[in-house]
Amino acid sequence: MARRSAALLLLLVAGCAAPRELRPEPRFFAYGSDPGWTLTIARGRIRLAAAPNLTVDAPAVPPALVGSTLRYWVAGIVIDVERRTCRDRRSGLAFSDTVRVAAGERSFAGCGGARLPLLDT
Repeated sequence: MARRSAALLLLLVAGCAAPRELRPEPRFFAYGSDPGWTLTIARGRIRLAAAPNLTVDAPAVPPALVGSTLRYWVAGIVIDVERRTCRDRRSGLAFSDTVRVAAGERSFAGCGGARLPLLDT
């Protein structure tokens, strides 16, 4: 009886899961400092804000795979997301991805993706 109840409960929970097209899409966030900048890729948009006076808000485009790096070309900027652990020098926090942004003659580097447990240095 207990096995049957557990199996029914699992089926009920699985049936309540949202269809794939209704689930929220993943959100990617990255940031850096000197100068400060933030990058968000979510809800079909790519948003970049960098000091001083650089703001991009454009439709998200699918990235190209360049070696082991995801590369986005959008609105005159290039965004590289590499699956390589990145540690923010200011906060000491570690993230899953190293991110580089090139906008004309300006470039930015920082961390993004999933926050990782603190690492020993």
